[in-house]
Amino acid sequence: MTTVNFMSAGKLGESLTATAEEIKKTHRLGWYNIRVYSNQELIATMEAMVYRKNQSFVETEV
Repeated sequence: MTTVNFMSAGKLGESLTATAEEIKKTHRLGWYNIRVYSNQELIATMEAMVYRKNQSFVETEV
């Protein structure tokens, strides 16, 4: 389940940066807040509740 709020559009040629914060996780569920920036301007937010699996779908950076 997700909720996304778009505050403004990114512009062609500008880089986007996203940050994610894990609010809480249990054995099967996780809650996250995500923020998307364009040139340090907040342009979108997202709240997500996810179902956690045993295997990883995305490689994590170390």
